[in-house]
Amino acid sequence: MKNIIDIINLNIEENSISPKRIGMKIVGIYLFVGVLWVGLSDKILSMIFSNFSIYGKVQLFKGWLFVILTAILLFQLIYNSLKKIKKLIYKVNESNEELNTLNEELIAVEDELEDKILALDDMKTQLKNERDFANNILDGGNLSIIIWTLDGVVVDINQYTLELLGYNRDEVLYKKLFDSIVPKEEMDSIKYVLDNIEENRFLNDFENKVIAKDKTEFIFLWNNNIIKGTDNKKYIASFGVDITKQRLQERKIFNLAYYDSLTGLNNRSKLERMINEYLQDDDIENFAIIYFDLDNFKNINDTYGHTYGDNLLKSISQKLLKLTNDNIMLFRLGGDEFLYVYKNYSNKKEVDILRKKIMNVFKNQWSIENYEFYISISVGICYYPEHGNTYTELLRNADTAMYNAKRNEKGTFRVFDKNMYCEIKNTVELEKDLRKAILNEEFYLNFQPIVDLSTGKIRSFETLIRWHHPHKGFIPPNKFIDSAEKNGLIYIIGNWVISEVFKIQRQRKKENKKDIKISINLSPNQLDHESFIEFLEDQVEVYDIDTSLIEFEITEMSLIKDFDKAVIKLNKMKIMGFSIALDDFGTGFSSINYLRKLPIDYIKIDKSYIDNIHTTLKDLNLVNIIIQMKEIFNYKIIAEGIEYDRQETLLKNLRCDYGQGYLFYKPMGYDKLNEIPEENIWE
Repeated sequence: MKNIIDIINLNIEENSISPKRIGMKIVGIYLFVGVLWVGLSDKILSMIFSNFSIYGKVQLFKGWLFVILTAILLFQLIYNSLKKIKKLIYKVNESNEELNTLNEELIAVEDELEDKILALDDMKTQLKNERDFANNILDGGNLSIIIWTLDGVVVDINQYTLELLGYNRDEVLYKKLFDSIVPKEEMDSIKYVLDNIEENRFLNDFENKVIAKDKTEFIFLWNNNIIKGTDNKKYIASFGVDITKQRLQERKIFNLAYYDSLTGLNNRSKLERMINEYLQDDDIENFAIIYFDLDNFKNINDTYGHTYGDNLLKSISQKLLKLTNDNIMLFRLGGDEFLYVYKNYSNKKEVDILRKKIMNVFKNQWSIENYEFYISISVGICYYPEHGNTYTELLRNADTAMYNAKRNEKGTFRVFDKNMYCEIKNTVELEKDLRKAILNEEFYLNFQPIVDLSTGKIRSFETLIRWHHPHKGFIPPNKFIDSAEKNGLIYIIGNWVISEVFKIQRQRKKENKKDIKISINLSPNQLDHESFIEFLEDQVEVYDIDTSLIEFEITEMSLIKDFDKAVIKLNKMKIMGFSIALDDFGTGFSSINYLRKLPIDYIKIDKSYIDNIHTTLKDLNLVNIIIQMKEIFNYKIIAEGIEYDRQETLLKNLRCDYGQGYLFYKPMGYDKLNEIPEENIWE
């Protein structure tokens, strides 16, 4: 401010010494003095000096005095003016320096302001970019974000959630959305969550259903937090992930593992799991197992075909389901075998009433596609804890009672009795016959081709063991394999099969016949045997075979006892050059986690899944899911039990790799195998 005042004063002084004013001032003073001198000096001299000569001399002196005085006057006037000018010039220079300094300061301030403005612009741009980036993440990512008031009013919601639920922003903002998007049956749980959040008890990983505008249901997993808004009020920030697909996939996998694909009933795996839970539950005081199968059901399949048989099983299942309640559960164990578990019954009379209701279901005729069937059942019953304390023991005893009923008189029932030694006697007799069969070489091999669905050529042959008893004739595998597994003879029988196949491969090599790939079924006991890998290595050396021409088929049961140990052995077999196929896929636990770890090359979809793909969309979708998994796990798919052209067409459309079944070839002896033209065999 002082500098500005100085500049103003300088301007005032500048006005006071302008050239025109100074000149006029000097001239004015000079004229004034000159007029006074001329006008007054002569009068005064004339009055003083009367002598004219003296007057003339004084007049001359007066003239010089005037000159001297006017010179002095002019000097003083000019000197004073120049002094002011000099002083003013000094002040001007001094002010100029101050102005220059001030100007430099102003320039510096201006530069600093410009830098700050640029920095501020950069910060604004960066903040905008970061805000846009955050918004893109929040709106573009698969994350639902909803900000609510504590009483459920929506104050903000991201674009992803709006698009997923089919709403626009105006439809949801500042409205209570719970009534629209939460099912009525889950409102109590939502209220519970809100109450807990309000009391600062956060419920993270909270799962609930959400209904879209078009009534589509989603399943969300939420995390919730309390946040403060700019108005200093509390709000709920909900962050949700749509887990609908995962839950549906888990449900499908769970259904594959624990539910029968044909009837939708609980399966054997579910039964085992539930019984083991009951055995550990103190609230379960007792339970009864009612085990039954359909008498002569095989005749229906053989006479009318498996399609009619399957439709009959589904119809039967629907009627049997009507007898279930909270304490009574129904299971299908496979084939024509069913089982009820009745927990916490008051007395055995209640169990017998249920048994009568079951048998009454089969008193009437069954009509399937204009065919009428009359069916009876044989029933076996056992009680926990009276007849056993483990799942295996209880199921075995119920099974024993059922077969005891079937053997004595079909269409009847039996309660397990420890004196049922006939079953044991038959088991002992079968074991004795099996041992003789091994010694007497009563077993022989059949081979069923597996074809490439894209070319129709034979890709490989599955080895099937057969038994011709010298007195009893042909005994099917399902009559002796289980017994051989139980008594340990399966290891000897299985190793015999391996040696026979290796022998065939060596002979074909000597005869320069075309290479064929042969698959061998490997029993759980074989794979689990401590000497199996050593035996396999020895056989490879003895027969000098190409291991790439041998494939081993394992079942899911082979993995249950010790999964890690089984994987180690399978990896050793892979190193030796053998390929591995997982047989009967879908009939056991079928864990995705297990599939990820197994060193397998092929998966064989069980016949029970293939039977109805041409008539039942659910079965077709299940098979499609299994086939699509090959892209993830990098293995090939073999479909078992193909009997109809339509099944083959559907499997081709689903990009199934290989197929096996009566539609292509029935099992055949080695002689018949050699009659197949070599051009029909895949290279």
